[in-house]
Amino acid sequence: MRHRGPPVCAADASDTPTPPRGPSPIKLTRRRQQRPESRHLVVIQGANAGAFSPVNPFGVIANDMLDQAGAGGAATLRLFLSVFVFNAVLAVIAYAVVQSIVERINRRSHDATPTGDAADSPADSGLDPAGGGATTVAERTTVSEATRVQATPMRVLTLFGMGALLVLTTVLGIDVGVATLVIALALIIVRPSVQKPVIEAMPWSAILLVTGIVTYVGMLETIGALDDLQEGIAGLGNPSLAALAVSYVVGVVSAFASTTGTLTVIGPVVAPIAADPTLSAVGVVTAVGISSSVVDTSPMSTSGALLMASAPPRLERMFFRALLVWAIAMIVVVPMITWLLFVQLGIG
Repeated sequence: MRHRGPPVCAADASDTPTPPRGPSPIKLTRRRQQRPESRHLVVIQGANAGAFSPVNPFGVIANDMLDQAGAGGAATLRLFLSVFVFNAVLAVIAYAVVQSIVERINRRSHDATPTGDAADSPADSGLDPAGGGATTVAERTTVSEATRVQATPMRVLTLFGMGALLVLTTVLGIDVGVATLVIALALIIVRPSVQKPVIEAMPWSAILLVTGIVTYVGMLETIGALDDLQEGIAGLGNPSLAALAVSYVVGVVSAFASTTGTLTVIGPVVAPIAADPTLSAVGVVTAVGISSSVVDTSPMSTSGALLMASAPPRLERMFFRALLVWAIAMIVVVPMITWLLFVQLGIG
């Protein structure tokens, strides 16, 4: 199973740009002696690069902001290209930074290891310097071998079910949750024996994490906390500073909740700021969109939780720490960079 890249995400209608596609990046990291964290960061940035196409929920919400601000037509393409290029560059930076840090750590560990001790060398002990754990040579050999997957009747039916889900939701407008349950029920009726192992394999920890966070954000919205936040941002007076404040707010909130929900809630605040004649409407929406989606690496966000669910149990703690550190760095740095590039300089 391959992870989704920008072309697939650009044509996708789901509200999460990165589903659990972790096993493929992990296998590639072992095969090519690379860190799994760097691969996963590239996967998420690649997904975000195509997430603001006009047919993706992120792009639909962002284009609605542009329409409310009086921008349209070519602004849609400019928004998509700006987000695409920024995330592509960020993916390269993320990969290079993680690999460089790991190489420094491995070099220090190698210097601290006494020379001439063959039993302690990574090659003999089965330790994988790039994998960060006790990965045996036999395991790496097994992973690197190609596995042929047979097209069983159940797998063919599952593929048809995925196509039916796309048609039901995008063409007929049926609720995605209802359509998913109906298709899943049909597959279970065809082969009841798949129910028990599938339920056991469900990432319940990630499901509870995401649903709990979404419930909490919904409670904040119900009690009016988000409305007060919107009024406070709108009352700044300076549209440029308001755009910067909104970028940081969506970055923090999206790190703990759904990016789609965050953009939907903040939309009424962004539209008046983007409509200001002294600012570029595309620049404001681009800065807000990137700031909200780039923190999807957070393990407490939807996409980050899905990646955590796909990680092997022995790597869960390492993945949680690495994804959380990167998300915090993105919250601090990216809103300021996007504000300078797209709002102040008007690039894009």
